[in-house]
This record gives sequence, C-alpha cells and structure tokens, in this order.
Amino acid sequence: WSGSLPRTLFFFLMDRGLMTRAEIFETFWPDMKIVDATNVFHVTKRKIAEVLKLKAGQSITQFDSGYYHIAGELQVAYDVNQFTELYTRAQMMDGEEALDALESAVALYRADFLSGIDMAWAVARRAELRTMFAELLVLLAQRYTAMNEPIKAYGTYLRAAARDAAQPELAHAIMSLSRDLKTQRDGIHIYERLIAEQRKHPQAAPIDSRTVALYEQLRTEAGM
Repeated sequence: WSGSLPRTLFFFLMDRGLMTRAEIFETFWPDMKIVDATNVFHVTKRKIAEVLKLKAGQSITQFDSGYYHIAGELQVAYDVNQFTELYTRAQMMDGEEALDALESAVALYRADFLSGIDMAWAVARRAELRTMFAELLVLLAQRYTAMNEPIKAYGTYLRAAARDAAQPELAHAIMSLSRDLKTQRDGIHIYERLIAEQRKHPQAAPIDSRTVALYEQLRTEAGM
C-alpha cells in the first residue's frame, strides 16, 4: 500500500459509498488548506490506482452532483457490504432462507473491521459491525434452538457471549442449555461473568429472579 494513508483512504471510500469533498477532507486533513488537501487527495488516489493496477489514467472515484463515489466502471466486491446486506435480509426472512442468510453472514465475519486503524470513522464503524455480528449470533442461535439443534445453538450462544458477557438474556439462554446438555459448570461460569460485568456498570438493570434461581439450580446439580 506504500503506507497507511492509501489503504485507509481506500477503505473509507469503499465504506462510505457517497461522500462530499468536505467530508473527506475533514476526516483526513482537517488542518490543511483546501488547495493542499486537494493535492494530497489526488496523489493518494493515484497511489491507490497503482496498487489496484487500474488502467493508466483511471481513477477509483468519480464525481457527480457534488459527491464522490466509486467509479461506475469498476467491478467491486466488498465483504462489509455483503455482510450488512445479509444482516438486513436475515431479519426479514423465515425458515431456510433466514438460516442461510444468518450462516453466510456469520461466516463472512472473520475479524473486526480494520483493527489496525484508529481514526474515529473506523472505530465507529468497527463498533457498529461488532454489534451487528453479536446480534446475528444470537439470531442464529435462536434459529438453531427452534430447529431442535441444541448443540449448535449452545456453541453459537457461547460465541456471542465471548463478545458481550453483559447481556442477562444471553446468559440465561446459555445457562438453560448448559442445564439441558449437562454442562452445568459452563453455565455457572457464564453467570459469574455476568455478575462481574454488572459490577462494572452499577446503572445496569438487576438480574431477574429466574436467572438467579437457574444459577442456584446449576450449582446444586454440579455439587457446588
């Protein structure tokens, strides 16, 4: 990439779709004069074109009606767009179609978005996609439960809990399955993680009595 700027700008352009010149300059060169930022912008775009091996003189962007966007003649496959489209589809479908969309979306999410980039837009987008992924895991686990596949549901719930241990409903679902699958100590561990997270956030809603009762049941069954 000949440095981090071409790579970062490339993903910004890919991710935003439509953007004004002001949005680009405020994100990347807020302290530069317009003429200097314009020069750096076009030099960086040329570097991107070189990395992508575009034709001579071809740019990654085109400008229409006050907005930059990815040039129409380029054929682009962007996994983040595919992921967000599957996220939307999965919530509008039922049955096998929903299952296919959920499994495809979860398979696409292999790592957090641009984990090495700490610019504000990347941090915000990373958090947004993490939240979407956690929601998809829960939806997929619920789908497996409805299909009477408790082992798949259990594993998927555990993946969701690894990302966010502070959700009482998620903890309760895992604890219920751990009771059914005779893995009580896993359920106990999840509850204790939930308690630890709750202590970090005093404003969080208290854990309901059914989850507390389930915890005590798991302890009894585990001989604790």
